[in-house]
Amino acid sequence: MKDRPTVAVVHLGTAGSMGGRRRVASLTAIFTAAGADVVEVPLLVDHRLGLRDLPRLGLGSVVCGRSVPESLAWSHRSAVAELRRVDADLVVCATVRAFHSALLHGPWTVVIDYVDKLSDSYLDRSRIVGRTPRSLLFRTLAATAGRFERRPLPPGTRGIAAGWDDAQALGLDWVPITVDIPAPPQPNTLNPAPRHDILFLGKLSYPPNVEAIERLDRIWPTIAHARPGTTLVLAGAAPSEAVLDLANRHRWSVLADFTDLADVAASARIATAPLHHASGIQIKVLEAAAFGLPQVIGTAVAKGFGPNLPAIVIESDDELVSALTDLLNNPAEQARIGAAAQAHMAERYSVERWAPWAAALLDDLALSGRHPRSP
Repeated sequence: MKDRPTVAVVHLGTAGSMGGRRRVASLTAIFTAAGADVVEVPLLVDHRLGLRDLPRLGLGSVVCGRSVPESLAWSHRSAVAELRRVDADLVVCATVRAFHSALLHGPWTVVIDYVDKLSDSYLDRSRIVGRTPRSLLFRTLAATAGRFERRPLPPGTRGIAAGWDDAQALGLDWVPITVDIPAPPQPNTLNPAPRHDILFLGKLSYPPNVEAIERLDRIWPTIAHARPGTTLVLAGAAPSEAVLDLANRHRWSVLADFTDLADVAASARIATAPLHHASGIQIKVLEAAAFGLPQVIGTAVAKGFGPNLPAIVIESDDELVSALTDLLNNPAEQARIGAAAQAHMAERYSVERWAPWAAALLDDLALSGRHPRSP
């Protein structure tokens, strides 16, 4: 008999998704802190679709709306065999694309992690790309995701989401991505003045981020007129040519391959995430808040967080200009918001805050007889 329950985190395993990697790392840390042995099952890495899977592809589940079409990209047969091999007690599917109804057929409990409202995410992507064939694809995927989201959870399963607004809309438990709070600098550590005024953090080719950077381009002449000499740094992987062109035009700095997030955070006075389209919980905002950076964020971004996030929330371009310039001109307000944001992260977004939720879930398994937890 096992002394500890086994939690299998099932995820797509694609290398390009920073948000996906952070979600898996967060779930792993939470369940490990709750006393479980956690194993990862990367579907598109170790359980690719093969010829043996074609006769039992599971199309019926997709047609009936019990799974989304993206779940047909990996081998359900192989994934179930792996879950049996590791003797899973709890299976956490990180995104609905990592869930198929075939995973319900085993001696384990399934948690479906919607992460965000995927239908809204796809619709946002369709609007951003405009009238192109990709827009039709995104609208089609949005429709299939919406059909899955409207269905009740399968009997015996649990549902969670990382975004606050998404969890409320879908009627799920809110379990956010967690963040580590950096240790305060040592008294003798040299702490130079920030090199930049404003930081934008995130993958610099991701369409919603590019759209936000284009918004900054649109307001920058007004910022420069109201506060001459204001500087901006764009920090993130894979900058697109369009982003590099904008940076060159405004003499913004670009940090495409930084290795130390702490150094990047310390290099700016404030951070901004003025996204018009955002789903789930924005990691860029979590990280900036954890480092004590005061932030100006869009309303779409704010919806991903629980109540009372210490940040300035804006809607219009005029509000964005005012908020950025006013905050840059008020060091005392910068310090107040930054300290409050860091304290808020420690209180509501730490592993320690969410480990009791995971422990209660594992206790439910013990009470149901699925796993006798050790005292």
